Amino acid sequence: MRRVAVCGELLGGGLATMLALTECRIGQPGIVAAAVNNPILDWIDIEDGDHNKMPSQVPGSATSALDAISRSLLQLRKRVFQKPEHYFDPFASPLLFLRSAGRDVPPAPSEAPLDDMEYLSFLERQDFYRQQVALSSFSGTQHASRDLDAREWQEEQGVRKTSKRYPSAALGLRLPPFHISSGGAAPLEQQASELTQRLKKSFLRQADAADFGRKVLMDDEIERLDEEEKLERHARDNEVHSKAQLTQCRSKGLWDESAEGRGRVLEMVRWLKEKLM
Repeated sequence: MRRVAVCGELLGGGLATMLALTECRIGQPGIVAAAVNNPILDWIDIEDGDHNKMPSQVPGSATSALDAISRSLLQLRKRVFQKPEHYFDPFASPLLFLRSAGRDVPPAPSEAPLDDMEYLSFLERQDFYRQQVALSSFSGTQHASRDLDAREWQEEQGVRKTSKRYPSAALGLRLPPFHISSGGAAPLEQQASELTQRLKKSFLRQADAADFGRKVLMDDEIERLDEEEKLERHARDNEVHSKAQLTQCRSKGLWDESAEGRGRVLEMVRWLKEKLM
C-alpha cells in the first residue's frame, strides 16, 4: 500500500490540509502525514480591521504590518475567488470541515455574474433577513427604527461558530498526524492554533470510537483508577495529542532562505521521513 505525505506553506498549506482531511480513507492508499506552515485555512476570517481574529499583540511586530498583510490577503482573495460562496467551501477553507463558518454566505458582489438559480437564492436570503428584521421590530428591539441590510442584520445577530464531528464514522476516514508551524508576526497564527486544537478533539473522538463500549469516565472516577489504568489512559491521551503538533516562533516563520527558515524546513523533512518509515 502506498504511503503519501503532503506539505505546504500559506496557500500550499491550506491545500495540503484539505487533502490530508479528505484523502485518508481507511483501508485504501492515501495520505499518512501532513506538515503545514502558516497555512491559509479560513478565507472567511480575513476581514478588514478584524483584529479580534488575529493576534493584536505580537512581540517585535507592529499592528500596521499585520494590517498590510491582511490587506494583501484580502486582495488575493478577491483575485482567487469570484464569489463569496467559493471561499465558504471547506475545500477552499479546510477549517470548515471541523467547524461552521460562523456566518452565512454574503451576497455576491454586483460585478459578479449570477445565474438564475444563484439569483433566486440571493432573493430568498434577502427575504429571510427582512422577515427577521420585521420580527425584531414587532418585538420592540433596537431594529425597530431602521432598515438593516443583510450583512448588518447578520453581524448584529452574532452568529456563532460551532464544532463539527468530523470525520463521522460513515465517511470511513482516519485522519493522519499533522506537524503544524506558524510565526507570531503573521496574521495566520490563530488559524494554525485553532487547527491544532480541533484536530486534537477529532483524534480523541476517533480513539474513543476505537474503544466503543468502554465507559466514559468523569475526572473523579479517573482519580479512583489504579496506577496501571491511569498510566494506560495517560499514554493513550499523549499519543492522541502527539498527532497534532504545533510549533510557533516569534518571527514570520516562513520556509525561506534564511538560516532559521532552512532549519524549519529540515525539521519538517525529518518529521515526514519518520512518519513515512
